Amino acid sequence: GSAAEGDTVSHTYTAPGVRTISLVAITDDSRVSTRVTRDVTVLCPSGDVSPWTATEIGEPAFPGAASPTDDDTATSGSAIRVCGGGTGLSGRSDDVFFTHREVAGDFRLTARLSELEGDPAQAGVMLRESLDGDAAFVALLLEVTTVSNFRMRRRNAPGSQARSSRGDAFESEGWARIERRGSVYSTFSSADGETWAPAGATELPEAPDVMLAGIVVASPTRVFSEPSRALATEIAIEELVAGPRFVRGNTNGDDVVDISDASHLLNWLFLGGPEPPCEAAADVNGQNGIDISDASALLNFLFLGGAAPAAPFPECASSELESDVELGCDDSPCP
Repeated sequence: GSAAEGDTVSHTYTAPGVRTISLVAITDDSRVSTRVTRDVTVLCPSGDVSPWTATEIGEPAFPGAASPTDDDTATSGSAIRVCGGGTGLSGRSDDVFFTHREVAGDFRLTARLSELEGDPAQAGVMLRESLDGDAAFVALLLEVTTVSNFRMRRRNAPGSQARSSRGDAFESEGWARIERRGSVYSTFSSADGETWAPAGATELPEAPDVMLAGIVVASPTRVFSEPSRALATEIAIEELVAGPRFVRGNTNGDDVVDISDASHLLNWLFLGGPEPPCEAAADVNGQNGIDISDASALLNFLFLGGAAPAAPFPECASSELESDVELGCDDSPCP
């Protein structure tokens, strides 16, 4: 706008970022103009996000922040707004803004991501060994550019090169999840929080028992103009109970999967024979139940080139299916 001598011109920027302001002064007599240009930094909104801790990792060019939402969920830590301008999770060291908590053991981190803004914008869930820039991590990010999609990023050992793999295409919002089971980290994406699609898995073989889990945001652009912003809601951290250890298909408990297992299963189902010592192992197709289809699946695998039994197979391992926990495994040959 314009102003006469002594007047004041003001403008309020609502979005965070670096803004360039130019002022031009013109005298009435000489018509000589003078231009003054200044960069103005509009910071991200911040506030108390307890029980979360908000911090920068690396040296982002623009300071990030986290703030509570306007509703009651903010008091429980299940909803926060994040804002940050780091270049992202890449190379051998990261520049991001991370809002996190310490979590021990096996667990699941889930969050709904929406209202992503920035060009480009990145926000998602991350598990990380430490706040060091070169720390090992696993993350699932919703990346909004010309095409929006989830991308799994990981660094499997401190100081190593970060890697990534693209997942399903989404609109500008979606659900992200990471599960930790021992040294295995699995990521999942969802459009509705009900049906989940695998987005990739990896191992952090030297990760400590206590990890940092939370919401990460970055703005991976060479010419910075504004930070990425996102709303994370329905954030949940759930303990995962380790399922029974067994080999699926080993229905008679003799530590070998062969025709005798199919025979044992059919004998129990139809002739009153002895129960499988590990019922979870008898659910050959992993479809939350034991019936003739499991015996058929096993015979098909053994003699007709059909699909192998669902995991865990062929080695002993803990199951990731809730149905296996429910079926149980009272007597397994697995150590």
